[in-house]
Amino acid sequence: EQTAVVYAQSFVKSDADQQVFLATGATGAVKVWVNDELMLSEQTERVTEFDTYTVPCQLKKGNNRVLVQLSYTNTSYPNFAVRFTDAKGKTINGVTGSSIVTSYPKVTGTNARKELVPLFAESFFRDRIQKSPENLVNYLLLADVYLRNKKVIEARNLMTDALEMAPDNCLLIMKMIEVLIKDNNRTLLLEEVERIKQLDPESLVVLELNIKELFDNEKYEDCEKELAKKISLFGEDFSASNYKLRLMGAEEKYDDLVAEVERQYKLYPDNESVMQMMYSVKKEVNKDKKGAMKLYESYMEHNFNYGILTKYKDLLREEGQHKKAREIADRLISYFPYSPAELSNSSGEYFNEKLYDKAENEIGKALAIAPYVDAYWEKLGDIRNEKKQKTEAISAYNESLKYNPNQYEIINKIRKLNNKKELYKMVFEPSIDSVVKADKMDAAKNTDYGWYYILDQKDIFCYPGGANEQYFTMLIRITNQKGIDRYKESSIGYSNSQSLLIEKAEIIKKNMSHIKGEINGNEIVFPKLEAGDVVVYKYRLREYHSGRMAREFWDQYYFGGQIYSAKVRYNLVMPAATRLSYEFRNESQKPVVTDLEDFKQYTWEINEGLPDEDEPLMPLLVDVSKILHVSTIPEWKNITDWYADIASNRAEEDFEIIALYKELFPAGQKPMTELQKARKIYDYIESNISYSSVAFRQSGYVPQRPAKTLTTKLGDCKDLSSLFVTLAQMAGIKSQLVLLSTRDNGENNLLLPSMEFNHCIVKAELDKKVYFLELTDNYLPFASLPNNDLGANILEIPYRNNAQPVELKKLTSETRTKDVYKRVLDIKPVGSDVEVTVNTVISGAPSANTRYTFGELDQEKRLKKLQETVAGKYKNAVNMTSVKFGSLDNHDDSVSYSYSFKAKNEITEIGSMKTFRINYPDVVASMDNFSDEKRMYPVNYMSYEDIDRYETIVNVTAPAGTSFIELPKSQTFTFRKMTYSLSYVVKSPGKLVITRKFNSTRENLPASEYEALKAFFEKIVKAEQAFVTYK
Repeated sequence: EQTAVVYAQSFVKSDADQQVFLATGATGAVKVWVNDELMLSEQTERVTEFDTYTVPCQLKKGNNRVLVQLSYTNTSYPNFAVRFTDAKGKTINGVTGSSIVTSYPKVTGTNARKELVPLFAESFFRDRIQKSPENLVNYLLLADVYLRNKKVIEARNLMTDALEMAPDNCLLIMKMIEVLIKDNNRTLLLEEVERIKQLDPESLVVLELNIKELFDNEKYEDCEKELAKKISLFGEDFSASNYKLRLMGAEEKYDDLVAEVERQYKLYPDNESVMQMMYSVKKEVNKDKKGAMKLYESYMEHNFNYGILTKYKDLLREEGQHKKAREIADRLISYFPYSPAELSNSSGEYFNEKLYDKAENEIGKALAIAPYVDAYWEKLGDIRNEKKQKTEAISAYNESLKYNPNQYEIINKIRKLNNKKELYKMVFEPSIDSVVKADKMDAAKNTDYGWYYILDQKDIFCYPGGANEQYFTMLIRITNQKGIDRYKESSIGYSNSQSLLIEKAEIIKKNMSHIKGEINGNEIVFPKLEAGDVVVYKYRLREYHSGRMAREFWDQYYFGGQIYSAKVRYNLVMPAATRLSYEFRNESQKPVVTDLEDFKQYTWEINEGLPDEDEPLMPLLVDVSKILHVSTIPEWKNITDWYADIASNRAEEDFEIIALYKELFPAGQKPMTELQKARKIYDYIESNISYSSVAFRQSGYVPQRPAKTLTTKLGDCKDLSSLFVTLAQMAGIKSQLVLLSTRDNGENNLLLPSMEFNHCIVKAELDKKVYFLELTDNYLPFASLPNNDLGANILEIPYRNNAQPVELKKLTSETRTKDVYKRVLDIKPVGSDVEVTVNTVISGAPSANTRYTFGELDQEKRLKKLQETVAGKYKNAVNMTSVKFGSLDNHDDSVSYSYSFKAKNEITEIGSMKTFRINYPDVVASMDNFSDEKRMYPVNYMSYEDIDRYETIVNVTAPAGTSFIELPKSQTFTFRKMTYSLSYVVKSPGKLVITRKFNSTRENLPASEYEALKAFFEKIVKAEQAFVTYK
């Protein structure tokens, strides 16, 4: 988004002290001070009429300073108008203005917001509606008044009330469509369009919509029929004529098209688009250049159109009529003396004519009006460069870079003027052929993956202001078919804020011949790739970031990994004055720092490093390998301050938000606790809005408007969290966004301040307790947290201006619902089979998967799905006989279900005894990942275990006339804070109760405790192998 803040001042002279009215209109958000007293403050960006904001004001005798602040976003024509009037809106006499700075009386006292005088038209129609609420015409007219000042919420409220009285009134629906267009509410807009199509299918609007849709879908024959229908009902207007032309062009009926253009020009000679089509016919078909130019001249005799006049000027230049073109340029400047764009265009024309003094004069005038436009400063630099004014040209270029640092061509222009090489040429560039020749395959320490790096080099060049370009050089030796499969097709990843230039993508064969790869965009194919070949990548990325964090740089680079690298080199070139923090994890190497002009070069290099080993349940490489972290961000507070600004600016209480809040918390309802309110908001979001993260719909960092999330019923993590926080703040709940780097990114991926967060959740203070809320899973209970969130790195973002200490933390929550499996098994041996009934209660995050898996299935499919799950735990056939689920359509802390089945041939006979082993539904310990005797890395236990507690009770009923004998002994094992117990209690000769409990701490463990953990698991596995015997 393009945003700006403009300040403008004027000094107004009054003949006497007088009470007047300050009347203001603006495009944007506006503030106005008179004599340093704040008179007007409107934070909402609007496009208004004159005098929309009117407040009473005191003018002092003599000079009065008037200061205006205008802020705007993505506005092509920002403007304001301020005037002083009497109570009837008439201009005050005896008041003059000047731009010359002079002394004035400063008003001290309150800056409280002044009460706005109601706009006369709004008051008039509100009064009409109050007197005649059944007259819908007044609603339409008042809506027009609101929309002329972009008071969208007020217009939505008004039309909603009107549609309640007449829900099928097409005029009201059309007005609501107009409101929704102003509100950029595409989802509801499409709903209303469909409504009017159903209610009035032959209305002019519906027919035009149908014509557009058919044309866009290239259904030209149907489009012609619908167009004919529209003309028969409503006659032929310009829109219909225009579609005739478009259809002829689409169907390549060129003779008919020319004839139709000539016909339409007779009908619409003052229509600019028809005139320009006629120009093309005269010039290209009739070869009549003079006649074509006369069309423009004839048009301009009766019309003023900026685009047409500008186009005519360009055509004159093409024809070599520079004098006439200059006359038009001067005329445009006289029409728009306040427009720097006209002066810049004029400067460019003088520049092309090599009239550099005149070009400089014009661009100087543009800069006097708009001194912060980088393109104007660049143009001034180009002019001075042509005038051989080297110092002055460099100064202008530097001013341009001040306002837009990401201008790499200007950076290189400055270096060239200073007789310096481009910066990347200042860093040592290895000879690719020499490096390849020096490589010895038999020295590679690991070729199991089919390839290894001969050279892995990254060179980063950071410029003052934040621009940076990155050069990558990778030489990869292919050793076997795995490597061929990996690199025969590849792509280079880059973001939409980067540009990619591939300098080399080729194969070096064993005989040192070079074969270029086939390149399409960022995709590369290497035909005839063979073992022994070297794949060469050499490419450049340039960054084009904007905003407050654009001047900062952060990065991670892997010097280790499980792929062998003969040489890894990282060069970072930064302005000498820039403070750089760095940390090389699992490596003690310090950088080699050298001076490079006004820069410093930091170099890290590792040769023939040992590849990292691969172990089961090992931490991520970012935690155990050699990883370099660099950052210029001074502290985490820089990030929280920045994100608090961009997030809170989006957290607006729009029409939809206010309506939803009233629906959730209607006036007059019983008081609710903060926890009850938060649950209600959470339940609404999780029941009605789905998680969706698509690049073209969402920004990487900035949440979308909560109203958009609400109406589209789609949002990513930050959108859903922002919606919750907005509603929670309205309900008086302290809440804030929390940036999170999920645990699958590693525990140590944020050693230095950076924006490497990939998730967003909410922190809320409810009844003096802190809760963390995950909103991206529609099946998750309130305050439960997925395993990937627990222990993750988090950064809490203060809401608006709430100051709080800033630090990177690990996510822990005392208030989360614990993740627990509770099961009661009733087992009854019948002959050689066993009949089993299982009653289950799953609490916390795991319950979400149960809701997701079974919630939408019918009874038959639930039975089948569960049979597949249970059958996988038995060697013999399993027959599911029943299944019953509790409610799965809520967000309660737990779900419950029961099922019964018969497992065949589970009983083993040993003489007169019969025995079987208990088949527990949940495996709490397995030796699958613990076969190694020794351990190098810590155990990533949290990736193995995602449950806090297991409780299993097994009730075994022996067949009549039998009793249990030689029962296994009860056992208890402990390891660190983990406890396991398994007890056998005979309640009567034929009744046995087995109780198993396992409490897990879900903590990662150091390698030194691997053997103890393994022994702990071995005991559990052995204990659960015991048989139950009866006779």
